Amino acid sequence: MIRTCRHVNPQKEKMLGGIHPYWELLYVISGQVQLQWMGESFLLQPQSLILLYPSTPHQVTALTAECSFWFAELDAGSGVSVPDLEQSIVWNRQQSAAASFYIDEPAYGVTLNLLTSAICSGSLEASDYNRKIAALDFQKLLLIIKARLDRKSDAPASSDPSAADEAVVFLMRYMETEYNKPLTLAAMSELTHFNPSYLIRIFKRCSGVTPAQYLQSLRLNAAACFLSATGLSVEEIALRCGYRSIHYFSQSFKKNFGVSPSLWRCRMNLISRNRIM
Repeated sequence: MIRTCRHVNPQKEKMLGGIHPYWELLYVISGQVQLQWMGESFLLQPQSLILLYPSTPHQVTALTAECSFWFAELDAGSGVSVPDLEQSIVWNRQQSAAASFYIDEPAYGVTLNLLTSAICSGSLEASDYNRKIAALDFQKLLLIIKARLDRKSDAPASSDPSAADEAVVFLMRYMETEYNKPLTLAAMSELTHFNPSYLIRIFKRCSGVTPAQYLQSLRLNAAACFLSATGLSVEEIALRCGYRSIHYFSQSFKKNFGVSPSLWRCRMNLISRNRIM
């Protein structure tokens, strides 16, 4: 059950803290945050998710004016798998220590993104249904983290080839659905929680191309289909396929298909008329 959950405005609240008899999660969206907890100081960067064990005092300080973060206080209840205190300490140290620490489970990144969107938009306050869905997402996060910590291995989870393959398949399916939206390498890295260079390496190993090349292929094939099957203008098609520059779209299309988008359309129309005749 979610007891309280909100997005923090650091311009109004430079320092937060206290002690609560319930679990508390803190997620840094942007900027830098400092956490004082269990006699240690943690410097937190974007994408850091911190576990605050019940009844442990803490103090959170916004170090940069542009920083943004959310926190949630949870009553985990009985029967819910959660990390113990020692595991929470280990997890928080890993989150604070290195930008190279990632969780390979695709559901981890997706769930964090869904919760962040819901909390920042205020939709959890709009209905009891939204809060119940978010409560299940929080349980899922704790379960994923608990499973990761239970492996009792010093090796990063990303060294597991099968887990990396799963992340690549997830990202491919995501791009196939969201190809028309802005998708940068940084956004893909955030989705999978893999380091960008490592993500490129495993993606190419699994698919033979880089993430950018795969996305480009999806967009150009979609554009070719729109050109031959619709009367949309070249500029409209470029926008529908995720291109913000018609010049770049035309260059990319000609490089891939050997002709300009307009000439491609003329050729496809000619082929179509010949088939009818």
